[in-house]
Amino acid sequence: MGVPAFYRWLSEKYPKCVLDILEQHPKHIQNTPIPINSSHPNPNATHLSFPEFDNLYIDMNGIIHPCSHPESGAQPKTETEMFANVAAYVTRIFNAVRPRKLLFLAIDGTAPRAKMNQQVSALHHPPPSIHPPPSIHATPRHATPLTPTHFLALPTLQVGPGSPGEPQHQAKGL
Repeated sequence: MGVPAFYRWLSEKYPKCVLDILEQHPKHIQNTPIPINSSHPNPNATHLSFPEFDNLYIDMNGIIHPCSHPESGAQPKTETEMFANVAAYVTRIFNAVRPRKLLFLAIDGTAPRAKMNQQVSALHHPPPSIHPPPSIHATPRHATPLTPTHFLALPTLQVGPGSPGEPQHQAKGL
């Protein structure tokens, strides 16, 4: 769960923490995009005295919803299109920051209020079968892994619904 107005407070108190960055775009050769080589030095290092970063932590809640329900443009028609939108956005952020050691993608489960409503409903209206109710974790039926070649050099930590605690706290063990 985020802290309301935290970004606004942080950016007003420390205005130098917000920078406009140079963003490289893939080059095209005969209408074929050539991916950005993120192993090269970050172009912002010379432009803005931007440091190289070891780690990049992303809260995916702010990415998944806009990629699956964009305010402008066409809505994705399939889960595959939605995952492609998410992968493209994460790749864009990755290429801008270029972490050298770790990319950490944190995805929370169902929102607490929705989870509580589901549990209360299950108590008052038990399912007719003797089987336990289905899991309430928000996980896709088939997740397409994010495996662009520049991510492969970074360590992978898989944290799922069965892992205790919030994902951002599990990063401490890295």
